[in-house]
Amino acid sequence: MSETAPVLHSLDWILLLVDRSGSMAGIVDATLRGMQKFVGQQQERQHTNLSVVAFGTDLYGDKLQLQTLLDTTIALESNARSILPSMYQPMGDTPLLAAVWETISRLERKVRQQDRVLLAIMTDGIENSSGPGYSKFKVKARIKGKLSQGWQIVYLGAELDAWRTSDSYGVGKLNALSWSPTPDGVEGVFQTLTDSTNRWTERKSLTSGKPPERFFPLQLPPPRLI
Repeated sequence: MSETAPVLHSLDWILLLVDRSGSMAGIVDATLRGMQKFVGQQQERQHTNLSVVAFGTDLYGDKLQLQTLLDTTIALESNARSILPSMYQPMGDTPLLAAVWETISRLERKVRQQDRVLLAIMTDGIENSSGPGYSKFKVKARIKGKLSQGWQIVYLGAELDAWRTSDSYGVGKLNALSWSPTPDGVEGVFQTLTDSTNRWTERKSLTSGKPPERFFPLQLPPPRLI
């Protein structure tokens, strides 16, 4: 008599990669509130692993720093399931390409074939310190490869042409949001991200295959080139 094979549940891996460069200092309180709200909406979901990682450099701007603010796969004391103000201290430059590349590498070591992945990238600036080892061409090709495997990757940029920037990274115009680097702008972008993530987690039919073409259903159209 053969044994019944165990059922392997599909897991949702949600990772918020948030800019921690020095230019975020003016909106640090709003960013903390936004991250805490986002975490509060997601971390109690069954079969969901949630991480928040801040990226930046050291004060000299020449070394990538990836700082894990929250990771529900790590067994720590209960108060480690929240993001404290002391954990998020803006400094340094914006190694965006390096941060995205290394974050994808981290996820690849954990994600199984039947799992779903949502990687949300939030930044208030442009790439300025990744170094020659991380080209936009290489990062774009890697993002496109992950999208073809069913990953959902979204870009939130504090710029008027965030849609164009997102498209240049391979994420796509319909998976991008532009936001204002003000307390109200930060609150609004986190609310939209939270609502869209809630919809994504509820669409279990997308366990395999391509992600939805439009992650953010309500947004302005991408700007026209003149």
